[in-house]
Amino acid sequence: MQPPEQAMQWTVLIRSAEGSASNPVLHALRTAIAALADDIQVKVFFLEAALAVLRSEALASHAVYHDLLEEIRELGGEIHAIALPTDPDAPFLPGVKIGNMATLVRSMKSSDQVISF
Repeated sequence: MQPPEQAMQWTVLIRSAEGSASNPVLHALRTAIAALADDIQVKVFFLEAALAVLRSEALASHAVYHDLLEEIRELGGEIHAIALPTDPDAPFLPGVKIGNMATLVRSMKSSDQVISF
């Protein structure tokens, strides 16, 4: 008897600013949604300039991203913010998990694929 197959897991790392050329944030979120729809477990990590997308104060200016983030959560994906102690104190959107570099490294270590945008 074969052991049950474990689901594939991806870590998606987003560091780019939302206004960057070729819109890497949009592509990262769409990639995460496609993977989740294909039964791949996904954890999405935002750091550096990309953290602005997760701020509660930016909800109106980042509505497209927020719809995609909600879809990721609905499909069972996780959204993580890796913020430094010197980052602004503006709160993150509901459902965003606050992590640190150890959280990110553990996810990368257990992932079958790590994708950076």
